[in-house]
Amino acid sequence: MKKKITIPSNLQCLSIVRHFIKETIPKKKFKKTTIDQIVLAIDEACSNIIEHSFEMDESKEFTLTLNFDKEKVTFVIEDKGVGMKISKCKKLNLKKYIKQRKEGGLGKFIIENVMDEVKYSRKGTKNRLSLVKYFDKNGAG
Repeated sequence: MKKKITIPSNLQCLSIVRHFIKETIPKKKFKKTTIDQIVLAIDEACSNIIEHSFEMDESKEFTLTLNFDKEKVTFVIEDKGVGMKISKCKKLNLKKYIKQRKEGGLGKFIIENVMDEVKYSRKGTKNRLSLVKYFDKNGAG
């Protein structure tokens, strides 16, 4: 099954993303805490696109596609904003981060720790972020 939505580049529209995921994700396949974590990770990815890829330009938009198969759900977020520089993305030292009491900057860390697979690519002018989460072994348990 595949569902797709187009979202305006506006942080206020992240509620649309959260609602779309909560209504679309197969609830029998995930525990509630897992669903909440997925929603947070996708919310972080989308807010990063709005803030960094689109630089808060509200005239832009991006798409979120959810694709389900027997064992997993794949979220694909596509946009035509500024490309991400992978080389500038360092591995987060959480202890150091906490000591510094920094604000922000945890999005990538959250995404990588919640999702089972994270892949980023850029083809021409299109950025593509693919996030995979395998179903909980015992379902909603």
